[in-house]
Amino acid sequence: MSDLLPLPDQLLLARYRISLTPSAPLALHGQAATILRGGFGFLLKEGTCLRPEGKLCDGRCGQPTACSYAYLFEGTPPADAEVLRRHEAIPQPFVLAPQLPMPQALAAGEPLTFSLVLAGQAIWHFPYLLAAFRALGWRGLGKERVRAGLSEATAWLPDAEIPLFDGRSGRFLGNQPTPVSAATWGHGTEAKKDWVIVRFLTPARLKYQDSYVTGAPPFHVLVRSLLRRVSSLSVFHGGQRWEIDYRGWIERAEEVEMVAADAHWRNWERYSTRQERRMNLGGIAGAVTYAGEIAPFMPLLRLGELIHVGKGAVFGNGRFEIEIERGDGDRDREGRWR
Repeated sequence: MSDLLPLPDQLLLARYRISLTPSAPLALHGQAATILRGGFGFLLKEGTCLRPEGKLCDGRCGQPTACSYAYLFEGTPPADAEVLRRHEAIPQPFVLAPQLPMPQALAAGEPLTFSLVLAGQAIWHFPYLLAAFRALGWRGLGKERVRAGLSEATAWLPDAEIPLFDGRSGRFLGNQPTPVSAATWGHGTEAKKDWVIVRFLTPARLKYQDSYVTGAPPFHVLVRSLLRRVSSLSVFHGGQRWEIDYRGWIERAEEVEMVAADAHWRNWERYSTRQERRMNLGGIAGAVTYAGEIAPFMPLLRLGELIHVGKGAVFGNGRFEIEIERGDGDRDREGRWR
């Protein structure tokens, strides 16, 4: 088995930073993700639905690859799919994540900034998504419908930032960069790592043995969730089945210990206009320290920082960051972790 977990090189990912700047004070109440996600989905549907006479889709679209909305929101596994074929939906190929900490309110002229990550074929739909966000700002944000102008759109690469929109002139610059492979996003200078802190910044909804994990997750549970997410994104949106020794990697992950934890379940609910019901999107938040053979999993963890983990990732759930500062000298003379 390889020393480093190999990521799918045909799965392309693009990350963008986008800002909408309100013309008046805007109350967010910490719900920026809900305001952005629900609003842009509706306007994307309104702007791209191919039904005659401008009628919006009634239920699931009969042409799930016909327009940007159908592809991004209504995707279903093909009949001949070898994975997830019994599921009604496939993982949505985007992640919408507002700035953290989420502001409670914004003053006039203070930008609402968020990142947008697109996977695989979804990258080519970016112009339609950006147009939907611009329309969302024009229609108005929040209950007060405060108008907001598109003030920034930047391609956010691992080693560079490329502006796509000039907020002063209101002009699109048309220099969309080449997307970057998952393998590149996960690349790093690997030294021997035997210690890592994973900080869950937004609720992570991780399932293990058909139940949600309500406490600090063991390392192998985190790895299982990331393996599932990368695999499904790769096969359904990247056009590549990710061929690795899943059982072998999980067994290696089971050897990694949880040595400290300050994590708890955080409840969070939102109302889905599309589904006309309240949704509980709570999950684990806080920090967990793992020790053991960490280095082989670093590419997967780095990629996970980008694509999030667990259920509700498109809402910004499952966002985490990793912290590594210590190495082989981190055990005391009796072998205990400091």
